[in-house]
Amino acid sequence: MVSPVCFVFFAELPLNREIKLPKTFNQFQVVGGNFYFVPKIGNRIFELDSNLVVVNEYFLTGLPFLNINSFAVTPYSFFISDGDSIYHYHRRFGRIETFYRSKGILDFMANEEGDLTVIDQYGSRLVYLDHSGREKVHSTRYRARAICYYGRNFWLVEKKRILKLDEFGNEVTSFKIKGATRIAVRKDLCLALIDSGNKAALFVNEKLFEFSLQTPAIDVSVNSNKIYCLGANGNVLLEYFIDIK
Repeated sequence: MVSPVCFVFFAELPLNREIKLPKTFNQFQVVGGNFYFVPKIGNRIFELDSNLVVVNEYFLTGLPFLNINSFAVTPYSFFISDGDSIYHYHRRFGRIETFYRSKGILDFMANEEGDLTVIDQYGSRLVYLDHSGREKVHSTRYRARAICYYGRNFWLVEKKRILKLDEFGNEVTSFKIKGATRIAVRKDLCLALIDSGNKAALFVNEKLFEFSLQTPAIDVSVNSNKIYCLGANGNVLLEYFIDIK
């Protein structure tokens, strides 16, 4: 079921602040008020506090330098992928293991229990894994390129639309949009980068808001009433306030 969508266009979303980062990164997530960053190539995950000060640097001992295409943070673990494998790093014990192997892993998500949903075979298959890495079920219904979750629901990015699915894989809602890449979700708010990172689209309360970014971005995240965008060069984080009813 495709929900009715109202388009509201903004020329620009007001920028609250621009933060210079201590290193150059390629992706990030906001979890529990802290920021987690990874470089494009490497074997480390950096944890920064709410003031964007580095508080932890996790060396994934036993891994070579990876071409990192996606990662996930849970209370006790990190998961990180190079497109051919997903590795599981136990934060408490500093132990790493190969969690899943497949060709063409485009993206994945992990819930707090350590269950994963993986887009593999270059977007043609969704695989659901439990916390031990056992495959529970798979689906070839969607052609996804990115995935994100919040609570019991998860969101998929396809070529021309974004879908919200329940925990059983049933479609809840969707909206049409072309060229979405990175995606972030909080509650019923879905944020996606579009137009090669020059714009963002925000789907909330059955309405779609599209706005230009002051600086092109390569990744996004949402925390409370703030949107964070990682600048195209990877060394600047831009913070925007949102107030959309």
